[in-house]
Amino acid sequence: MAALFDIQATYNLDSSISQLSSFAACAWTGTEWWVSQWNKDSIYTLSPTGAVTSAFRISGVGTTTSGVRSITSDGTLLYLADNTTTIKCVDPATKTVVSTITAVTLPFNCRAITYDPTIAGGAGGFWVSNFNTPIVQIDRNGNLLSSIPVATHTLTGIYGLAVDLITAGGPF
Repeated sequence: MAALFDIQATYNLDSSISQLSSFAACAWTGTEWWVSQWNKDSIYTLSPTGAVTSAFRISGVGTTTSGVRSITSDGTLLYLADNTTTIKCVDPATKTVVSTITAVTLPFNCRAITYDPTIAGGAGGFWVSNFNTPIVQIDRNGNLLSSIPVATHTLTGIYGLAVDLITAGGPF
């Protein structure tokens, strides 16, 4: 069994997707990796061994100047943050947007996102942020539930988020 923070896999995307570079987000669907290219509207899937299996664009997701910056999953859908206040809910099997979540009360665009199944009494929700912003908790409808102010978390340049539900003393 792997220990906490043991590397499970490593892939050289610059050699897998040789004509491209600058990747922004990745997520595991349970069967494949999804990887987005920074500042482009392109998404790639990779096999568990790191072989590129597809390259595609999803209508309404990202643009050629602001691609998908972060991806998370609830185990069924993928949730893509593309530096707007609208989170795109994507079916990984069909590679289509099946719904959206608009967090209109946020004072920033969602650049980083992670799913947290403990939010809203176990109904699930998200933690979202941008570079030097609060880390904000929203429910599945985009309603702001709580916020960790910048003065508390003291992070600058936030690009990705993760929830740790395993480490003792957590969640973190």
